[in-house]
Amino acid sequence: MQACAARLAGRAEAVDTLIMSLGKVLDHPHDERYRKVNISNRAFQERVASVPGGMEFMYAVGFEPMHGHLVLQSRDTALLWLGKSALEAARGRSDYQASKERGELQHALEMSSGEYEAELSRRRAEYGQRVPDEPAEGQAGTSWQAPLNW
Repeated sequence: MQACAARLAGRAEAVDTLIMSLGKVLDHPHDERYRKVNISNRAFQERVASVPGGMEFMYAVGFEPMHGHLVLQSRDTALLWLGKSALEAARGRSDYQASKERGELQHALEMSSGEYEAELSRRRAEYGQRVPDEPAEGQAGTSWQAPLNW
């Protein structure tokens, strides 16, 4: 479990997701929805399953594959606490911090890009309102020109 947590340290999003998930299982040990993970869930695939050490960690804390899900059948609280504390210790590592900063920077850039696109759309709409309507075809001022017949 410690080795899996160490492998996950360079993936802050996976560490944070797993800490949150284990916290919910520990807070609600009898609630099945927190003890069952749909393996085909896109967020789970991106954040945990595709990350080296992610699935191994899930197995190490007691999750078992069952009918397209990972299910925590045994409620070994001590094992879950050990897993959560191993992940929390990984948060102190420099590779976790670097990964967290990269993720935050990427998020900020995506927001900036989105805000830029919104501002650009607003400016285009504003400019489009100032441009006069095109005159009817054939009237003075149109940009269409009839072909010359020689």
